[in-house]
Amino acid sequence: MAAPVERLERILLATDGTEYSHPAEAVAAWLARNSGAGLTVLQAVLGATGYPVVVPHGEHAAVKNARDHVDDLCRRMAGQNVSCASVVEPAAEPFRAITDHAAKSEAQLIVMGRRNRNDLSRLMMGDSTAKVIGHAPCPVLVAPRGASVPWHGIVVATDGSDFSERAVASAAWFARAFRIPLHVLAVVTGSKDDPDAGTAREIADRARTSLAGLDTLADCVVERGRPHHVIVSYANRQGADLIVVGSHGRTGIARLLVGSVSERVVGHFDGAVLVVK
Repeated sequence: MAAPVERLERILLATDGTEYSHPAEAVAAWLARNSGAGLTVLQAVLGATGYPVVVPHGEHAAVKNARDHVDDLCRRMAGQNVSCASVVEPAAEPFRAITDHAAKSEAQLIVMGRRNRNDLSRLMMGDSTAKVIGHAPCPVLVAPRGASVPWHGIVVATDGSDFSERAVASAAWFARAFRIPLHVLAVVTGSKDDPDAGTAREIADRARTSLAGLDTLADCVVERGRPHHVIVSYANRQGADLIVVGSHGRTGIARLLVGSVSERVVGHFDGAVLVVK
C-alpha cells in the first residue's frame, strides 16, 4: 500500500498541455507554495519510447510544444515562489511515464486533471487518469475543470477499512496543514454486505477518536444511500472543495478499475478528489 499523505516535500504534476490540465496546474502550484514542497512538472508525449528528442530538422514538434509548455509553466510558478523542475518524456504509454517518474523521484503526491466526462467507469482501462490511479506508488489528487483553490472544506469517506484509515490520516494532514474544516462521513447502503447504522456509527466514532486534537474537525456523520451519490451530495451540501477516499489496493489488470466508489466519486464530483491507496 502507498503511504498516506503526512507531509509534502515532493509533488509531481502531470500535465498534458491542454485546458483540462489547467485546474491541476493551479492546485499543484497552490499546494507547493503553501507547503514549501518542491514541484516537478511532467508532460509525457505520446510516441515510441526511445526516439531522439532532437531530430535532423530540429526538435520533434510534439516534444518541442511540450517543452515550451512546461518551461513556461515553471517560469510562471517561479514567480509565485514555487521551486519547479520540468520534465518532458516521450512514452508509448503516458501513464507509465507518470507512475515510473513518481516512483523514481519518491513523490508523495501526484496531481493531475481529467477529461470532462461524467463517469470514469464508462472509460474503464482506456482512461489515463484511471490508469495512473491504479498504478501510482503514492496518493493521486485529481483536479477536474471545476476544481479551484484555496479549499474551504474537506470531506473524507470511511468504511472502517485499512484503506479508509489511510484516507482519514491524509485528510487530517491537509486539514491541519491548511487550516481547513474536515467532515468525516460513513455511508450505510442497506445491503447485506455493508455495515448497518450502528456499525457505521461506530466507524465514524472511531474516526473521531483518531482525530482527537484536530481543531479543524467539523463533524462525523452517518448517511444512507448509494455511497458515491451520498459522498458527492454531502460534500456539495457542506461546500467542500476536496473529497478524500481510499482505494482498495488491487493487482494486475483489476487495479486499473480502481474501485467502484472512488472511481465514481472522481467521475461525478466537480471539485478535487484525493485517492489514497
